[in-house]
Amino acid sequence: MNYPRSLVFAALLLLLNAAPVVAQNFEKGLEAARAGDFAAAVAQWRPLAANGHVEAQFNIGAIYEEGLGVPKDPSEAAGWYGLAASQGHAQAQYNMGVLYADGRGVPRDDARAAEWWRKAADQDHGKAQYNLGIFYQLGRGLRKDLSKAQFWFDRAAANGVNVRGDSGRQPDKKVVSDTARVQPKSDLPSTTLPQKPKLTSGPKPAVAAVNVASVPAG
Repeated sequence: MNYPRSLVFAALLLLLNAAPVVAQNFEKGLEAARAGDFAAAVAQWRPLAANGHVEAQFNIGAIYEEGLGVPKDPSEAAGWYGLAASQGHAQAQYNMGVLYADGRGVPRDDARAAEWWRKAADQDHGKAQYNLGIFYQLGRGLRKDLSKAQFWFDRAAANGVNVRGDSGRQPDKKVVSDTARVQPKSDLPSTTLPQKPKLTSGPKPAVAAVNVASVPAG
């Protein structure tokens, strides 16, 4: 179908005019969060998140997980993290893995945890890579495979995760269940807030996927 040029031009103008408004509203949410008014931040971000703003989705999820200015609600957190994770947000993918591994807000499911961590690991998320290594080492949610475990431990170490290299490495259970907002190296720095969690402050640069062709999926 061919649309009149005037209609196409009008649609483009609407998009161009909407972008600054979205950015302003997102920034207002950040300002509220920096001031400790997380309920106001959620009020600013919710309409943006409902329209697919990935950083707003992630930040709302983090606020509900921690119960900052709103009742703590892991199920609500999982819903917003899931939306952001489905758009490729590496930290949201990592957090979804943690929720599935712990059974918080979602039924405990080690296989689903591993799936989300693999998605984040393919974006060079160090802690997701480490947790994949742990799951391969333990045979938790994945078929036990020490060579794959070592592969992911090596990837995690290359990304700055403290990985003990001795053959008697013990699984770090704290890391497996950790929900700390450790940003991937490729992310922009998080906004500094008076309380946890660290919220993302804007669109992230494109992240090149790690070449893991030599490691079969699963």
